[in-house]
Amino acid sequence: MKERRNDKYSCGSNKKYKNCCLEKNKIINNTTPILPPIYQLIIHKFISEQHIDVDKELKKYETEIYNSISFSKKSNPDILKDYIRVTETLMRNISSQYSTYELLFWSRRLAPLNIFEISELSVMLYRDVQSLCFYKYGISEENILIGANHSVHPNSMEQYNDLQYLVVLDKLKNENLPESIYKVISDVIRIEILSYLYIRATQFYRIANKGGTIIFDNINRKIMSAPNKDIEFLIDMYDERLINSNIFSRIGAYVDTTFSIENDGFCPHFQLNVDHKIKTKFFNFKNTEYSKIFKTENDKIEIATNYLLGANNIINIYDFLILFEKEFEDFYSFAVVDFILFLAYLGNKVLSDISINFESQFQILNRAYIIAKFNIDEFSKDFEQKYIEIHRVIFKTEIDHKIEANKIFHTFLLQKDNKNDIDLWTRGPKRFLYQLSNEFMVVDYSGLTEIISYIVKEITSVDGNIGNRRAIFFENSLESEIESIYTKEKMWICKNEITSNKFKKEIDASFIIDDVLFLIEAKAINVSFGFDKGDEVAVNYRINKMKSALKEVNEKAKFIHKYKNDLDKKLPENIKYICPLVISTNPEYIWSLDEKDELFISKELKFPRIISMPDIKKLQELDLLELKTKKWVINL
Repeated sequence: MKERRNDKYSCGSNKKYKNCCLEKNKIINNTTPILPPIYQLIIHKFISEQHIDVDKELKKYETEIYNSISFSKKSNPDILKDYIRVTETLMRNISSQYSTYELLFWSRRLAPLNIFEISELSVMLYRDVQSLCFYKYGISEENILIGANHSVHPNSMEQYNDLQYLVVLDKLKNENLPESIYKVISDVIRIEILSYLYIRATQFYRIANKGGTIIFDNINRKIMSAPNKDIEFLIDMYDERLINSNIFSRIGAYVDTTFSIENDGFCPHFQLNVDHKIKTKFFNFKNTEYSKIFKTENDKIEIATNYLLGANNIINIYDFLILFEKEFEDFYSFAVVDFILFLAYLGNKVLSDISINFESQFQILNRAYIIAKFNIDEFSKDFEQKYIEIHRVIFKTEIDHKIEANKIFHTFLLQKDNKNDIDLWTRGPKRFLYQLSNEFMVVDYSGLTEIISYIVKEITSVDGNIGNRRAIFFENSLESEIESIYTKEKMWICKNEITSNKFKKEIDASFIIDDVLFLIEAKAINVSFGFDKGDEVAVNYRINKMKSALKEVNEKAKFIHKYKNDLDKKLPENIKYICPLVISTNPEYIWSLDEKDELFISKELKFPRIISMPDIKKLQELDLLELKTKKWVINL
């Protein structure tokens, strides 16, 4: 039966047809000579025949996991640990039936639909867990299919690999899909369901350790969090504020990784385009065969893809890492500059791949990886040969330098005998090079940004001396950010002391908006492994650090008020109020809505007193009249 626009569609998303697969089917059903790739037709046939009921599978797994865990004399967090362990076992049992590449191939080509109607952030998290599961538990094998033009396909495509396109169309129209394809796509979706349950359990674990109540529903055999508006508000706010973090937040630093077109070096960043809400511009369509598909004579067109391409500025990354040059080289046995040029080399490979034609660009934005016709040794030699030229382009200088590129590549190669270093809970450490065969490699760019984060985390938490360098860098970054937004004239004191009557206080940063002095306490704290997991001890450690920082900045504001006429660095005459705030490198858990904690600049705007770097600019948008009524704001 043909679906109508307002029918619930049979793909299992539980959405109306017009909001789910209508537009995709318009493209898939196009009858022009240029048709979608074969795998896309296969996925469409699979979905249209409804081979898996997502809601039914979800309920089945919830019951199975619930029945497998022990409730005897255990705390809620410990019960949830059991739930997470059982869930990962089920994910492993499915993944271990297939090659890693086969799982990766189908999952990356299934659109990232929000099939559970949850936040986009949660979709990104469980899809990330799903990919890591493929790498951790998938079979490492070399039996892949090579098609025309060196295209690589998984074993499940064998029946279609060497056939003419029209023959494939005829087979898909008149024959059932092979059982192997039905099974692998169904199992990829099952792993996605389990990944959702997995990430949901880790979120419940965090809620339990933040004082929230977890309900164990013995009738429906499922776990839920108890309705609690305060906890839900705080969790939602934290999730929303995660957009303020970047790849260096977790290690207690802030590095502006914004890439501008004037830069020559970039590191690619791929992010899921959940529900295809954002479209990407594709160029050079005019007078090409692809203009027939999309019925346009324009030179450019916008198309929704599974991933969005961004870029990180590797020069700014270099400027941070070079502060830890010796520690970096001692830990990794290659230099910071070699790592930076390695990132530039990979970025160039992305550009080379997507610049070939529209199809190449479209494909990489739907899968976030490339297939490189190299083995690891050839890949390394290619980088060595291009090393001097890349250095010239990035750093504008000549260099006569030999490198051992093989060390770098093997650092990020998924080792078949050491897959257990992948932790699904903390989503790392990641590897983004995967040897498919003696000739072909997968370069998975979806994990590259996190690799940068993990590699710097290893070297910036070794000892106190490194912590001091990291903190100084953060304070310098903070000063530069304030100056760029408010100008030097609006700054009072940064990274300096004020004294009065032999007493002194150190001021990390301050600036002026109208007649309000914003007094900033900077806290550059690296994120521990326990915090990644949401462990109670780690969460409380950061809470106490932030409480201490708030207390400290409040005391500094009172000091200024008390000695305002005797300070060695005079307050500007127009200052009538002091607003003390804390800035952290990482968007923080806010632990209470209790008024006595004085944690919010504005609850309505979900704007806390513990801010992150991007919040500095947003302070301009505050209603200063309302701000001045806060009891923690000092009226001079």
